[in-house]
Amino acid sequence: MPKKSIRIGCGGAWEYDLIPPAVEMAEKGDLQYLCAEHLAERTLGLAQQRKAEDPSKGYNPLLDKRIKALWPVCSKNGIKFISNMGAANPLGAAAKTLETIRDLGLKNAKVAAVAGDDVRDAIKDVNPRIWETGKPLNDLSDRLGKDLVSANAYLGAEPIVEALAAGADIVLTGRCADPAIFIAPMIYEFGWDMNDWARLGGGTVFGHLMECSVQSTGGYFADPPYKTVPNIKDIGFPLAEVEENGQGIITKVKGTGGMVTPATCKEQLLYEVHDPGNYITPDVIADFSEVLFEQIQPDVVRVSDGKGKNRPEMLKATIGFWEDWVGEAQVGYACPDAYKRAQYVVKEMIQPMLSEMESDGHIGETRIDYIGVNSHFGPAAPEPEASMNEVRIRVAARCKTREAAEQIGIEMMNIGIFGPIGWGLATSNVIPTLGVYSALIPRELVKPHVIFPEL
Repeated sequence: MPKKSIRIGCGGAWEYDLIPPAVEMAEKGDLQYLCAEHLAERTLGLAQQRKAEDPSKGYNPLLDKRIKALWPVCSKNGIKFISNMGAANPLGAAAKTLETIRDLGLKNAKVAAVAGDDVRDAIKDVNPRIWETGKPLNDLSDRLGKDLVSANAYLGAEPIVEALAAGADIVLTGRCADPAIFIAPMIYEFGWDMNDWARLGGGTVFGHLMECSVQSTGGYFADPPYKTVPNIKDIGFPLAEVEENGQGIITKVKGTGGMVTPATCKEQLLYEVHDPGNYITPDVIADFSEVLFEQIQPDVVRVSDGKGKNRPEMLKATIGFWEDWVGEAQVGYACPDAYKRAQYVVKEMIQPMLSEMESDGHIGETRIDYIGVNSHFGPAAPEPEASMNEVRIRVAARCKTREAAEQIGIEMMNIGIFGPIGWGLATSNVIPTLGVYSALIPRELVKPHVIFPEL
């Protein structure tokens, strides 16, 4: 008989999210599931870089640390753990997790890896249109003159449900839709049909409210003095108690900081959403337009009226190409009229230096910022009204070679030495860049599957 409700706790929302709140959730949340969403387009690109350097890597860099902290508590309390910490290497992540559990001296757990999001071979034959350029994939490959590094389709909840049905205690995926991690336990525990668009839409509301962790409990919400959040330093992660009909409550562990109100939930519901009536996931096109939030107790909000409609026939894929290098350097000025001095340096030294490197064909796009003045708003930023006694100049350039990127830092150091007095705190970085693009591919080309590795 299906359960009437289940409790799902959020265990994280980005690659380096805090671990103690997730442990507290597992200890005090009275959960059946702890779900942690640690992947984004940028994060997956970084994971692909790590895998390129070492094929045994490519999963979340804090995987071992998180498992060591969380699994003893989850195992003790009978909590299943689901996460996309597999990133570019879910099978490697699952094998590493088994090794960590063995080293902890704990009872063996059944660990599943969800694979199949890697669609590099399939995508070449399809030659899809790239969103960012409006042209076919092959055109992009020819223009860059480089091979495809990665292509990962967004999987849905079905393979996670399959893993749970096969008895998995821990499920580690690669690229999947963020809400899928949270909705999979609902589908499995309640026996939802994968064509039950109403319930899938309602469950997706909870998945979206949970995937960004503290943004539903007061994080990224404070705007003093208009909006204040209690005990903001110790905000707790969100917890959902979901009912069989796809409705339920959002709350947090008692005693944690932050707040759960209709306002915090509404802000998160609309976060990264272009069309609230058509929130597209691999499992369902959810409709958030009539969702209701009701404060029924302090830090307890009832959520209802999420809807859904037929899932899309195409799946989004994130595509990566090695493109170029970024040379980035900063130099600070601390002295009377520092901003005027920095402007002089930019005009007389930095811009001529960049122009020379550009004319030699070594660099392309460039950017110059005065941090604290216009680094966010660029030309739209107003000039400071008062004299500034400290400012940092940041220079970045896309470079065709690593050597050119390194030269940016060298030139900036020399500018500090040869330029006017008052400079200091020079820094530089050389960053290989993985260009990230998006496309749609037919669903039938994506073949997700579940693997149970053994030590």
